[in-house]
Amino acid sequence: MASGTTVGSATTSQDETEVAKNLHSHRPFFVPARLLCRPGKQPPLPRTASYALLLHVRRRVSMFAGSLGWVSLPSGYYFYVGSARRCLSSRLARHMRRQKKRHWHVDHLTSAPGVQALGAIVAPASGECELVQRLRDQHGCVPAIAGFGASDCVRHCGAHLLLVTDKSWVIGDEAYAQH
Repeated sequence: MASGTTVGSATTSQDETEVAKNLHSHRPFFVPARLLCRPGKQPPLPRTASYALLLHVRRRVSMFAGSLGWVSLPSGYYFYVGSARRCLSSRLARHMRRQKKRHWHVDHLTSAPGVQALGAIVAPASGECELVQRLRDQHGCVPAIAGFGASDCVRHCGAHLLLVTDKSWVIGDEAYAQH
């Protein structure tokens, strides 16, 4: 997607067209939540890829996050970076659902009241740790909770949940693809 392209205000068919254009590139592209929330109608996505789930925490959240114990996040925007090795569209659709068995750290966050998933950056040619590093280096994101989402991290990133400090990514609840 071109830098500065508005994603949040496009129609569903415009979003689908944009996703289809980017599907075969190796460049990261943004998929808005409205395309990921449709049961059985997810957009065609690569089967395997890393992704950065853009989350809006509307008010402070305190939650039990499995092995991390009780954690607290202030309101703000966050990226959770993960990967799917078999079915990316199913993984992202799962993140959009509130009701689910809590398996990963992010399940506790996406199930919490006041937390909204705005969409995901899909990065077909990047590994999780590369995507974390890119968000940190190029967009000023900082680790939010030590160890969150990084229990299997091989590069010792510290966390795969990042606080978004560069607000050009979001205006209200619209996400902009500037990557």
